[in-house]
Amino acid sequence: MDTREKQNDASAPKKRRMKKQYKVAIVFGALMVTFVALCTGFFVWHEQPGFCSTICHVPMAPYVEGYASEDPSLLVSTHADKEVTCLECHGSNIGDQLKEGMSWLSGGYDLPLKKRKFDDSMCLNGSCHDVSVENLAQSTEHLKYNPHSDYHKEGLSCNSCHSMHGESTNACASCHSDATKLP
Repeated sequence: MDTREKQNDASAPKKRRMKKQYKVAIVFGALMVTFVALCTGFFVWHEQPGFCSTICHVPMAPYVEGYASEDPSLLVSTHADKEVTCLECHGSNIGDQLKEGMSWLSGGYDLPLKKRKFDDSMCLNGSCHDVSVENLAQSTEHLKYNPHSDYHKEGLSCNSCHSMHGESTNACASCHSDATKLP
């Protein structure tokens, strides 16, 4: 056996080892690309309203149905028409998400869900509804009882009349039987 044949015999295990390492690297790379693609897809899906009722928030199904209902009496469907997603109003952090996930797993929630109250700054923050109270009053001055006027010094909050996931009502109608109903 000459020197060249001895080198080929000695280097054969090394070549097999390198070939195996190359295959492992390709498989690992393919798995990483797949993992990143899945994570990216999950993140994009996580931002969509349908995610809320599909994975974690079974009790959220009626709210998501309202979002997609095109019912003009629900502000949530009006927001859906404008492509405002759930997370634009209901932002959450990882701590909240873990807490909600544990409540869902343990069944630690009541149905129907308790109605959330919001303060006016949530809506009239400049990035959503950049309108002053005076402009609101002018836009509804045609009503017999103007809910946006400052007639009642204690004032009414937005959620006195406006309900995101339920039917909105005219708070004036609770005292004034001839007050205009909201559409």
